[in-house]
Amino acid sequence: MYRSVHKSLICFAWGVLCLLLPRAVLAQAVNSGIVSEHVRMAVPMEREWLGRDVVVELERCWRYVNSATNGGLPRRILVEVVFENPNVRAYPEGRIVIGMRTSAADFDMRGFLVRSAAREIARLGLIGLARGEAVRGDSELLLEGMSEIMAREFFRTTRRLGGAWVHAQFLDRVQPLSRASLSASSVSGEGHDLRMQAPAITFLLTCSENQGRERTMKMLEALRRGTPLEESIVLATKTTAAALEAAWLKKVRSFAVADSLQASQDEETPKLERVACAPVADAGGQKMQLRLYIRKGANALLPQSIYLIEDSSGRYSQARLFTERGTQYALLEAPIGPGKMPDSYNYRILAIDEGGSVSEWQGTCSPTR
Repeated sequence: MYRSVHKSLICFAWGVLCLLLPRAVLAQAVNSGIVSEHVRMAVPMEREWLGRDVVVELERCWRYVNSATNGGLPRRILVEVVFENPNVRAYPEGRIVIGMRTSAADFDMRGFLVRSAAREIARLGLIGLARGEAVRGDSELLLEGMSEIMAREFFRTTRRLGGAWVHAQFLDRVQPLSRASLSASSVSGEGHDLRMQAPAITFLLTCSENQGRERTMKMLEALRRGTPLEESIVLATKTTAAALEAAWLKKVRSFAVADSLQASQDEETPKLERVACAPVADAGGQKMQLRLYIRKGANALLPQSIYLIEDSSGRYSQARLFTERGTQYALLEAPIGPGKMPDSYNYRILAIDEGGSVSEWQGTCSPTR
């Protein structure tokens, strides 16, 4: 009897171990031996080719950022590639985590990894500007914006940042932009989306154009050391905070969408394959509902970056993402005045992908009731 019970316990324990072992083995199956002079990568064994394919490029990025930030980077950094979550984060000690569980990585896994890692390397370099001194929490959005700009400079794609100016225009219509728009106590590590960064990116580009890159970096350095934004501008540049703000807002409000459309022509942008529209009515009145079926381009297209524009009033609405019967589409709604439902609906849509490319889609659809 004792032997039988003992044998049963052993069998039960072995069964539990067999169930747990694959997960443990999987969790340990990481190759941390992909290294260059300043970059070490930790990549799941089954995708170690991905790390070997990008480590040389990230080494070049380390050298570029370290030079641009006057030695702001840690001498060695670790880039961890994980497929269990979507988070992308940089830690001051020199650790970067790139979460690949996101639709942005589906189209071009390598491209997403190298772009995200480059931005976080730039972020580490900018964090290093403070040289260990106390930093201001409200400098996060400007830090995020400059990280994006520096990554674009490394890849030589800054001219595709036209989308940031278009985003800033729309944000300014909802609530006028100001220096206060540049203060954020925290920035999510899950998105890094271009729309969120647009005010900071456009402000920093204006500062670089008017005051030069060196003064812009000195402004950021002062800000990271704890100096308020207004004082940082005065200390580092040859202008006042009010004058720089005025120059920035003038450029945002006068930016021509046509310029960004032209700059996007050499990029593989998203394509609008089909539009279906139908009238709906609710407590808010009559609306035209548009379903957009879109083919992906080279970069992710987020629903909040798809705008339906009413030219006569200047109003706009943003899309929401829906999935129905396995088919994904972007949903837009536009108010329609009281009276007879029109036989056709003219639409104008701007779509800004995360690469900064802008697409304009205009056409007419016949409502289905």
